[in-house]
Amino acid sequence: MSEPRTDGSVILVARWRVLDGAGRTTLAGERVSPVQPIAGSGDPVVVAAMSRAVEDFTGRIAAGIRRATPAHFRAGKDSSDRPNPSHGSAWRTPWGTILSRSRRDG
Repeated sequence: MSEPRTDGSVILVARWRVLDGAGRTTLAGERVSPVQPIAGSGDPVVVAAMSRAVEDFTGRIAAGIRRATPAHFRAGKDSSDRPNPSHGSAWRTPWGTILSRSRRDG
């Protein structure tokens, strides 16, 4: 949930988790509440602040998955199965390949 607050900010309250293949064990996860300031008035600036909060949230998910994923999965077995680094950060996991685009990539 993301809502504008009376103090001129938005807060996104969310929870995420990654389960093992059997769905029994939580490998990573957390409850987060990123807060972003609203710079001005009107719907466009509120939406921009909400977008920044979602970006913060997705960055936390990516970092959590990186911490929970063994290094040999992140590196890939050889250069042929690694995604193109020009697309941003990438790592292999037991669940597939995960790409993380940098902010400047849009």
